[in-house]
Amino acid sequence: ALSKLRTSMNVVMEAKRYVPLVPLAFGKAKRAFDCGGFQVPAGWTVYLVLTINNNDPSIYTNPRTFDPDRFERGEHRKHAMAFIPQGAEPPTGHRCLGLDYASFLSLTFLTILVRDYDWNLPPQDLEYNWKKLPPEPQDGLLVSLRRKG
Repeated sequence: ALSKLRTSMNVVMEAKRYVPLVPLAFGKAKRAFDCGGFQVPAGWTVYLVLTINNNDPSIYTNPRTFDPDRFERGEHRKHAMAFIPQGAEPPTGHRCLGLDYASFLSLTFLTILVRDYDWNLPPQDLEYNWKKLPPEPQDGLLVSLRRKG
């Protein structure tokens, strides 16, 4: 039944794009390469900052806007590294074994919260504090839940 909740899964995927749990990935350069005019020697530690990738306006329309519909438009398929919340697919790299599990667990949690609870969000500062890992709203996330029925 969860696999039929396409819109809800798009919300989960957009949450992973918007605020990645792991903000960067790292590894060793297998070969020398040029990056923006700089020569990176083989063996150097290299970092891929997912936050920069996930906010690239050449990939995502209005990247600082939470927009689950971007996955219906296929923005995440503009190139092989456009959406890599938990690693890249082979042959480009490593894909986390927990990617599908984490997605379906998040979808299950979202479904239960929306279906079984009434929500109240009091006034609060929801702007992200990007200095925290993972980033979180300035006031945290203040919410009160009341089980329905």
